[in-house]
Amino acid sequence: MIFERLITLGLVAIVLFSPLFRAALPIWAITSVYLILLVTLASWLVRIKEDRGFSFTRTSLDLPILFFILFASLSLIRSINIHHSISALYRLISYALIYFLVVNNIKSKLEIKKLIQSILEVSVFVALYGLIEFFIHNFTPPFSTFPNLNIFASFLLIPFSLASGILLFGKERGGGKRIALGVMIILFLLAIITTRSRGAFLSLALIVTFLGYLKSKRYALITLALVILLFSLFPTPVNSPLMRLITVGGKDPYAYTRISIWKSALSIIKDHLFLGTGLGTFKDAFPGYSFPVEGVFARFGKKASFAHNEYLQIASEMGIFALGIFLWLLSAFFKKAKEILKNLQGKEEYGLVIGLVAGIIGVLIHSLVDFPLHAPAIPIVLSINAGIVMGLSFNIRYQTSDIRKKSTFLQSKRYYLYLVLIIVILGYAVLAPYLADIYAERGEYKKAIAQDPLCGEYHFKLANLYVDQYRETGDSYYRIDAYGEFKTAIKLEPRNSYYHRRLAKFYHQNFAGRSRINFAIREMQKALELAPYDCFFHYELGSIYANEERYEEAIQNYKKAIELEPNYAQAHYNLGRIYEDSGRTEIAEEEYKKAEEARKRGLAKLTRTKYENQLISLQRRGL
Repeated sequence: MIFERLITLGLVAIVLFSPLFRAALPIWAITSVYLILLVTLASWLVRIKEDRGFSFTRTSLDLPILFFILFASLSLIRSINIHHSISALYRLISYALIYFLVVNNIKSKLEIKKLIQSILEVSVFVALYGLIEFFIHNFTPPFSTFPNLNIFASFLLIPFSLASGILLFGKERGGGKRIALGVMIILFLLAIITTRSRGAFLSLALIVTFLGYLKSKRYALITLALVILLFSLFPTPVNSPLMRLITVGGKDPYAYTRISIWKSALSIIKDHLFLGTGLGTFKDAFPGYSFPVEGVFARFGKKASFAHNEYLQIASEMGIFALGIFLWLLSAFFKKAKEILKNLQGKEEYGLVIGLVAGIIGVLIHSLVDFPLHAPAIPIVLSINAGIVMGLSFNIRYQTSDIRKKSTFLQSKRYYLYLVLIIVILGYAVLAPYLADIYAERGEYKKAIAQDPLCGEYHFKLANLYVDQYRETGDSYYRIDAYGEFKTAIKLEPRNSYYHRRLAKFYHQNFAGRSRINFAIREMQKALELAPYDCFFHYELGSIYANEERYEEAIQNYKKAIELEPNYAQAHYNLGRIYEDSGRTEIAEEEYKKAEEARKRGLAKLTRTKYENQLISLQRRGL
């Protein structure tokens, strides 16, 4: 009994913890989730030992989940960033473990009630926090405890659906409970509306339509009309989510970038059709498929870490077969959910299952235009939702396909020894990246590498540290060590164009002989192959050519940099200097004039991204 309580307590702890700290995205937060999960898993394994038999509840999702994890693992073979892929694989496996823990251990109504209450309670807290944030910050769309407003809104779709399903279709007795559910629904709805998230608006409208249709077709139309009215008037008619949806575009040059990101994702899929670029590597692959945004100071300043469509992201990172398996997984779930709902009609659990299923539907719809499945708190709760739904088919005894096997190994004393070894090994595996991150923040990159040797970023930072030490001391050993660390970083992340660029610059500035020129040019060309739309790479390659007095090649690269970013003042200025030195004074004056105009436009900007700051920077001596 104590281990059953520990399992339930562990799952409740994960539900309560994960939404509170940027959706468990910080490395310390996701590491904490892993450790809680390991304790919960250990409790399950000890419970198996105490029961003297291995019991496993088979569901129709088992095979799709295992095949999906298999393809995720296979994608590591061709991964362009093995460190990012392994981190993403850890998260994926943790979601699967949470699902299996729920299906195999959450059997009683009391255990299910505790999980449902924990989801609703933490959701009430984050919703209230978001509303307070909204009013305190002059009606600015709130993030609450999440990384952005869209993820916040997507998370709230889950408890909104859950509370609505229980209230509309459940058998809750007592006016107090029904009032509490009604207040929760209003709270979640208001919090979603304040985010003004277009994707959440569409998802919520479809959820309400789905719930209304199940109640009656008349309710579906009425509730949909009410939601549209509410979304069109709150927080103000001008700033409502509906108005944002209708006026998409307008003065916002970034309004259509999702379509451009989707086109980039399709191009990645085309080039990596079967195994993708590797789980968790969309951000690494994107620079080669970047796109311009017209009407802004920096045309290529838009960087996409996600495809803003989870289905396209799966295909781009893992291949089309993995996407097919994911759709198989969804199909198997909804097919089984439909069967469960048919069998539960008139029973107490009917409203609960509708709410759980509606929440999953809402997030999956939102996943068409955003990346909610990349915020761990959301797939964690969805895994619990799915586990409860699939487990209910066994709890209410519509079918029994438990597999229970007795084993002499389970009765041996070695079991606990192996269990401790497994938990310790897994514990260190999930702790190591966190320890490495702590060392890296302190600048102790060697210790960070010892904990996480596959992270190219640590090798890169160590290389830069060696470069600084070489400049301070003149000791050639630091120069050699820096070169070695740069090469290691590139080996681990071969598609990181910035690493190639940095190595080219380092080699050109710190080595002697003609061979350094060819090496530097070759590395810069590799960087440009990986990120052909990066104006800074063209500019720096042009500068290398200019230093070697290869002016025609320098002019070509400066012109390319300006073609990509017309507001690149420094490129205009350097191009003008070459023209002036070669006697083409009229053209030089034109470039100087363009440089000055770009400088003024840059200084007029009130907010600047890191990319734009690079673009605005000038060689002051010439202007």
